[in-house]
Amino acid sequence: MRTLYRERRELTARVFNQVSGAKISIEAQPGGMHMLVKLIDPSIVDAELANKMVQACLPRGYLSGHQDPFTRA
Repeated sequence: MRTLYRERRELTARVFNQVSGAKISIEAQPGGMHMLVKLIDPSIVDAELANKMVQACLPRGYLSGHQDPFTRA
């Protein structure tokens, strides 16, 4: 099972990099399919990247959608 998850994580990371134009950093987390994706390029809008992920049939989640609208810059 670990081998399967590792292969899936690697494939998902490759697709993430293709979708983002390699403007992200990916940290695989131990076990399962969890990953931490950091935006390297400050011009990237996380919601736009998340929409590209959906188009590539990847899961999405982004933080700015949880931000207080009154404190957004």
